[in-house]
Amino acid sequence: MTQQSLAAWRFALVMLRDEERRRAVGLSPETGRLLEIVGQALAQGGGDLPKDTIARIEALTSIGVQDHGSG
Repeated sequence: MTQQSLAAWRFALVMLRDEERRRAVGLSPETGRLLEIVGQALAQGGGDLPKDTIARIEALTSIGVQDHGSG
């Protein structure tokens, strides 16, 4: 997992969270959970996330993985 992917996901999730706040809708626990997971992975300098977590992040953010570090 590249730091660019993680940073892009974190930015998109923060924007989603901000949108939830502005619309005064209940904050999605899933958005918060995914934001925390991505933040932790970034703090650790990258890493592997479970495939189902990656799929959910990609679905929420419309940003695919950009893992160019393997090879």
